[in-house]
Amino acid sequence: MVSHWHCDTEPRATPTLTVDAGHAHGAVQEFTMSTPRETSDSTTEKESNNGNSPTLQQTNTRTTTTPPSKKKRKLPPFLDHFNARDLKILFRCSVAFWVASLLIVIEPTLRTFGNATFFGCIVVMFLPPSGVVLIFIMGGFTMILGMALAWAWGVIAMKAAQATRPQAETQARLQLLGQEAVRSANSTAYPAASVLVYDGFMLDTRVTVTFFCMLCLFVYFMARLRIRAPKLALTAIFAWIVTDVFLTIGPLLPSFQGTIPQVLIKPAAAALAISLACSMFIFPESTSHLTLFSMHKLVTAMSGSLDLTRGFLENYPNTSHMEPMQALRAGVLGGWAALEPAMGFLSFDLSFGHWSAQDITSLREPIRRVMVASMSLLAFEILQGRSQERMKQLSSNDIRSQELAQAEEKEKKHMYGRHQVMQSLNLLDSLREPEVGQSVSDSYHALSQASNPLLEACKEAFQAIGHSIQENNSRRWFGRLSAEDFARMRQSHVDVLEHLREERARFPNVANEALFASHQHLFDSNGKFHGHASQRHKLVGMFFGFNFEDRLLVLASALIRALEQITLLEKERPTVRLWFPTGLRKFGAWAFGGSRAPAVAAPDLGDFPQADKETIDEVQQSFSSRVHKPVRKRNKISAMILGFGHWLSNEEGIFAMRILIATLAA
Repeated sequence: MVSHWHCDTEPRATPTLTVDAGHAHGAVQEFTMSTPRETSDSTTEKESNNGNSPTLQQTNTRTTTTPPSKKKRKLPPFLDHFNARDLKILFRCSVAFWVASLLIVIEPTLRTFGNATFFGCIVVMFLPPSGVVLIFIMGGFTMILGMALAWAWGVIAMKAAQATRPQAETQARLQLLGQEAVRSANSTAYPAASVLVYDGFMLDTRVTVTFFCMLCLFVYFMARLRIRAPKLALTAIFAWIVTDVFLTIGPLLPSFQGTIPQVLIKPAAAALAISLACSMFIFPESTSHLTLFSMHKLVTAMSGSLDLTRGFLENYPNTSHMEPMQALRAGVLGGWAALEPAMGFLSFDLSFGHWSAQDITSLREPIRRVMVASMSLLAFEILQGRSQERMKQLSSNDIRSQELAQAEEKEKKHMYGRHQVMQSLNLLDSLREPEVGQSVSDSYHALSQASNPLLEACKEAFQAIGHSIQENNSRRWFGRLSAEDFARMRQSHVDVLEHLREERARFPNVANEALFASHQHLFDSNGKFHGHASQRHKLVGMFFGFNFEDRLLVLASALIRALEQITLLEKERPTVRLWFPTGLRKFGAWAFGGSRAPAVAAPDLGDFPQADKETIDEVQQSFSSRVHKPVRKRNKISAMILGFGHWLSNEEGIFAMRILIATLAA
């Protein structure tokens, strides 16, 4: 909202909520993008109109006639990727695709690879070099594994299929093929024998049936693997592609030719090599770099909630803060969801920097607690705004006034839920009393002054955490800090931590005194409530204030824990070094597991009692004794048949059957 200034009227100060919401909204925009962007001219002009310009802060009586700036159109979020990091990824992928497409027009390469050289471009689109090097290597390995398995099984199937046809019959068909090729030698520009072979002259029922049975069995099991291990999706997809080559060309051939899938494997291998080179030499990224980058965006976004909190306290019951709060909440939750998968690859990462994979993993739980506390405080403020909007809506749609207006009508339509709505309106009446509303407003306004030091200390803590993460992530190769500068940076973070501890210890007394001072008229000199029991609803504002106070203290405690971990890492990791993978032994469990990311660090269960093995066995035996067992046990053959039926009809079996039917139909 832009405040208008006139010469003949007393100037008005711009509401603080507008300024704070603007800052938080900027934090949301910065978090949504992949890298921070500089503030645009339109944003600067908007903040100036909102009361942030130095001219308006110095003299409020000065008249300004700034014309309203036109609102620039913005791209949707899924198209707004014009930032440094996304442009780097686009350039890297474009170079890989361009080089792969050049193989099509280079004649020696086209002659070596064959007519399917374009398959390299398809491979680049399936697995672009858009992420970190480690993830690309894993994806390329699964792709090569699928093609290798299909090639090996196709060779076995071809050998078995060719053995089903007698050698004498094969020689007789080859003689007929030669005679037919001589007769039709001049009818086509291509070799007549090849044309006849690919037209099906050497087809044999036994060979075809063997091919289809063995290859369809392979397709079926690869489809089950696709569901059983989602991370091996590329293995199954490219195994099916190579299998189709054997399935369509293998039955036509008169003899064993085990190299027919080379027409696809050569361009695929070349495309993977090109993409790997682009990942390693064009703006390379490691998993730790990506994780710290996402963590820095998350912390930066959460710091914007403090500005919204300050504006909420100062401008209550104004609900204009709802939209930026909801946008910030959605951005933070989305950022955490994007951070979780990257954390799972840290133990497989080869990185160069201050912090190891275990160090970065140790930040996960403190940052998660900060996020939970920040979102809890934000949810409380959003709930307060929604309750205000709901009260306005119920006031405008009061059914009691509608009943009075329709009292003269003889027939009334039945209204469902009338009793519940009436009860809600009765509760609303008690909350809508002037004293109750004034109590809530007084509590928040009192807390706005009392919480300012703690909010400022929390914001400094957010900035210190973000600064430490960015400094340790952006100075890997060039522009490293000297030992003195690094020690000075760590000391500044320690000072912020000590200041936050002091404000956190001081805040409960200051906040409680402010809340009681705002409701002093409700208590006597001894501190006892001098009203009747039916008038206790006048203390609603105090309870809302206590709720807010507790949530802010939880946030401060979480920030203290996170900043303690940051300063500890800065103390133990002052230099840059090369960190090797430490979790390669977990790669097998990760690859064949159903989860999308491995469990790198298990939750700390030290606070919970642990049962020994004997106790667990006793509980299992007692539970087994209470379970009803059937009197008549199935024999082994029936159990095997029933188990095989369940194996065929489960989720993996149904999907594999669909893939098999689609393969046969195609």
